[in-house]
Amino acid sequence: MQYGRQPPTRKNIRFWDNKLRTTGSLLRVKSPGKTRTSEENDGRIREAFQRSPRKSIRAVCLKLQIPLSTVHGALHKRLRLTAYKIQMIHALKPSDQVARTNFAVDLLERIDASPDFLCQVGFSDGATFRVSGAVNRYNCRIWGSQNPYVTCELERGNPNKNVWAGLMHDKLIGPFFFSEKTVAGRSYLDMLELYALPQLPPQTILQQDGAPPPC
Repeated sequence: MQYGRQPPTRKNIRFWDNKLRTTGSLLRVKSPGKTRTSEENDGRIREAFQRSPRKSIRAVCLKLQIPLSTVHGALHKRLRLTAYKIQMIHALKPSDQVARTNFAVDLLERIDASPDFLCQVGFSDGATFRVSGAVNRYNCRIWGSQNPYVTCELERGNPNKNVWAGLMHDKLIGPFFFSEKTVAGRSYLDMLELYALPQLPPQTILQQDGAPPPC
C-alpha cells in the first residue's frame, strides 16, 4: 500500500486481460439488453401519444405498465415532445395593439408619478364554467413535437355558471356568481353597483378587460 491503495488481485488482472482481448478496451460498456428495452419502451410511449395526444402521463403509465419516471424521461429527453396547454383568448383587432401600448405607457407614467398608484387599482375579470367540462384548460395537455394549434369548439346549450371577481393589492372582492345563464349588460351593471363598488375604497380605479359581460 505504498500509494494508499490496495494492489489489484490476480482475479482483477485476469478480468482486465480477458476484457482487453475480447473488446479491445477497458472502458465499461452499457448492457445492450437495457438499451434495447429503453428503445422498445420509447417506441411504445411514442405510439401511445400519437394515438391519443391528450392522454395524461399517468394514464399511459397505467396502460403500458411503465414507471412514471421512465415515461417522463422518454417524453422530455429522448422523444423531445412538448405538452401544449389550451389558452382562452379574445380575438384582437389591428387597433388593439395601439390601445395596449397606450395603456402600458400611461400606467408606467402613473406609477412613476405615484409609487402607490397600483394600490388604488382594482383588477377584475369574469369566467364561464361549464358543467360538462367541455374545455378544462387547467389539466388539458396536448403532447407533440410541434404546436398543433388545435381549436376546441364549445357546444351551446350546456349548463354553465358565470363568475366574476376583483383583486386589489390587499384583498379579494368576490367571487360573485350570476344566477343567469347568460349575463346581460343590465345584470352586470347591477352587480357592479350593488355588490362590487360598495366594497371598493374611495377613488379606486376599477380595471376591466373590455370584453362583453361577463367575460
